Amino acid sequence: MISSPCKACKKRNFPKDECLKTCELIQNIQGMQLARRESNVYTAVDFTEESRFQIASPFASALNAC
Repeated sequence: MISSPCKACKKRNFPKDECLKTCELIQNIQGMQLARRESNVYTAVDFTEESRFQIASPFASALNAC
């Protein structure tokens, strides 16, 4: 994993399911994912059993053109 929203968090060793509903950073990442639904090229950031947190790749448009 190259980058994780939980990397510098004081709760990084806790189960992600406990933070999922209260973490502002995770909610912001999920909001970005919903706002960018038109692009289907993503770089995974982190995941739990229930969810996968994703950030749209900055190169998504270039990859879709190929």
